[in-house]
Amino acid sequence: LTVAEAKAIINGDSEEGEGKPLFCVHGFNVQPGTHLKQLKNQAKMFNKGKFMLVPVIWPSAGGVTNYNSDRVTAPGAGKAFKTLKKGIDSFPRKSLLCHSMGNFVLRHAADETFKFDNIFMAAAVS
Repeated sequence: LTVAEAKAIINGDSEEGEGKPLFCVHGFNVQPGTHLKQLKNQAKMFNKGKFMLVPVIWPSAGGVTNYNSDRVTAPGAGKAFKTLKKGIDSFPRKSLLCHSMGNFVLRHAADETFKFDNIFMAAAVS
């Protein structure tokens, strides 16, 4: 999916014609398929035209015994997330939700140019 295709989908689903993506970074012990299913189910709770949930998936090993492995992977995931900045910035209005170790990913992606309307940090790992 290209940035232009994503914009067309997000903007097309908005009543105002200007979609507002809510980028969602999963946390520790979450497999990609689980994250996608959760967002699909949660999207039903959002009002159409307000936000569109956009999954941000990073290579979590999953499983409670792999916490340290995920802490090692998260900085690289943050750097990879940063490479998406140009595409993310093509949306004038956008928000970010990071859960658990997703906040650690954000820590390695963010700099002074990393701007969102809102950043929600749930159960943040420091």
